[in-house]
Amino acid sequence: MAHLKWYFFGPPKVEYSGRPHRIDRRKAIALAAYLSVGSEVRSRERLSAILWPNLPPEQARAALRSTLPTLTTLAKEPWLEANRSSLRLNPQWVWSDVREFMDRLERVRLHHHPLGQPCQDCRL
Repeated sequence: MAHLKWYFFGPPKVEYSGRPHRIDRRKAIALAAYLSVGSEVRSRERLSAILWPNLPPEQARAALRSTLPTLTTLAKEPWLEANRSSLRLNPQWVWSDVREFMDRLERVRLHHHPLGQPCQDCRL
């Protein structure tokens, strides 16, 4: 069961075990949002270039390193899998409204029923 929940539709917010947590760093929220879109491994080099495009690569990687503690201290569980070269959300511990929405879109896309007439499973 996911203990950490990210909400990105509307104002961003995070909950841990049902309790809201405030995150003041915009880049930390942006990083969490980007990671929430998929479950694949993301390279630190690419993440730092996306979030800090105007900084030289070394400074961008340093900014990423300084942003990570804002996220990693949110929960006790290993919800963020990190090593020296990459990051990935652990879907066992994290739920995201963005990921839920994308999963539902994919489920509807894979069903074969007339356009505009979703089946009961697709309506959930």
